[in-house]
Amino acid sequence: AALRKFPAWEASRVRFGMRGSNREHFQQLEDDEFLNGREQMLVMGVDIVMKLTRDEAVELQNELIECYGADWFQDRLDDLLEDYPPPGGLMETKFKESFANLLRVAQQATLVKHGFDGPHGVYNMMSAFSEVGADP
Repeated sequence: AALRKFPAWEASRVRFGMRGSNREHFQQLEDDEFLNGREQMLVMGVDIVMKLTRDEAVELQNELIECYGADWFQDRLDDLLEDYPPPGGLMETKFKESFANLLRVAQQATLVKHGFDGPHGVYNMMSAFSEVGADP
């Protein structure tokens, strides 16, 4: 999903390859090489900036709302709020950690579907909203 959003001038700088035995070694693939089911891609030396269209942003938001409204999510949230009653409990470190983990689990499939996987997926997603952030 990320490559289709590259401006043409940036896409021409992308080299496909695979990581060697150490992180420094990069073996470039031939231009006619297929990805053959590889699920990960290492991109180095190129700033990838994903932007969402209004329709993509609305779709993503609706899917996240659906995740947060799921019975399993609401049940776990109720348990957390019972263990850490508001308002004081919301400031406790353990609550914040548990709540962040709950959000991560709920968001995982949706973020991956929209190309925002990896350790910084949620931050990349928030950045991608910059084009439509002011749109009501």
